[in-house]
Amino acid sequence: MAESGRVRPLVPLMVASVLLAGAGAAAVAVTARSPRAGASPSAVLRAAPVPVAPPRAAGPPAAPLTTPAPEPTAPTAPTAPTAPTAPTASAAMPSSPPAAPPAAAPAGVQSTLHTTRPGSSADRRVRVWRPAAPDSAALPVVYLLHGVPGSPDDPFDAGLGRALDAWVAAGGRPFVVAVPDGSGDAHDDTEWADAADGSDQVETWLLTTVVSAVEGDHPRDAAHRSVVGFSMGGYGALDISLRHPGVFSSVASLAGYAVVDDPSGVFRGDPAVEAAHDPSQHAAQAAALRLFLADADGDAEPVVSGQTQAYAAQLTALGGKPTVRITPGDHSWQWVLSTWQPLEVWLADGWPST
Repeated sequence: MAESGRVRPLVPLMVASVLLAGAGAAAVAVTARSPRAGASPSAVLRAAPVPVAPPRAAGPPAAPLTTPAPEPTAPTAPTAPTAPTAPTASAAMPSSPPAAPPAAAPAGVQSTLHTTRPGSSADRRVRVWRPAAPDSAALPVVYLLHGVPGSPDDPFDAGLGRALDAWVAAGGRPFVVAVPDGSGDAHDDTEWADAADGSDQVETWLLTTVVSAVEGDHPRDAAHRSVVGFSMGGYGALDISLRHPGVFSSVASLAGYAVVDDPSGVFRGDPAVEAAHDPSQHAAQAAALRLFLADADGDAEPVVSGQTQAYAAQLTALGGKPTVRITPGDHSWQWVLSTWQPLEVWLADGWPST
């Protein structure tokens, strides 16, 4: 599905409607105080004349005055030291040392794998984000499929790495994310499928080369493997999981579609091939999947608009219980990131406990 505004009639299906300071700075005025006026000069005091006593009459000389010596005093005994006062019950007692703050979770590590597809020598990248945790078969892997036009860089340019780091730092269960390159050599719009003419073997490459390169010595079972897609990738996630049951335990289509849309002729207009790749014709099988369907309420892509609600209604009528979210936004990776945290919670709820 090209995100350039192609119009394709949608299968008429029942549409289900699903959920939906500025602070003023206080100005501080500073005023300067005027200097105080100086005090008046002090008054001049004049001394009054002292009267002089008349001279005494002559007589024998007076005996000299003597000052008696002070009586000796006993030395003062030293004061006994005061014993320290014991703390009362209300006195504050020393507290235990505060606990050390928890260490920040280390950031995940991004890498790029370089692969080739069957019948092609072109380099097909797979961008991978791994948490700072030991790799094992119990560490889930999410395969994230991009739209068209698109590349493995798109989600990371929108901030996926930061969102994953935040999830782990908040205590979320760690998992690996792998974003393969779904572009084709002979087809601009691959629909994440194997071309009927054998040229672009995207589906086979994903399920063999990519899965093997990402999981390495710790291959996952279906319970620890999920597939998520945006736009054309959302269609691809539905199509591949339906065509290969038992490979993925959880499937999420974000602003995807459930009908065939093949502008590049990947299926060559062959009705049998198209039917095999049409999720709406395999709704009974899809109803049994653990499925997350989401779209933006402002999504204006013709092949996408209304598809999430319609497919959800079709599956519900068949007894399916898909998780459905319609949230504010448009057809963009920014919207995908806005719904990523609820998706992480949903994914983690479906993985086996460790």
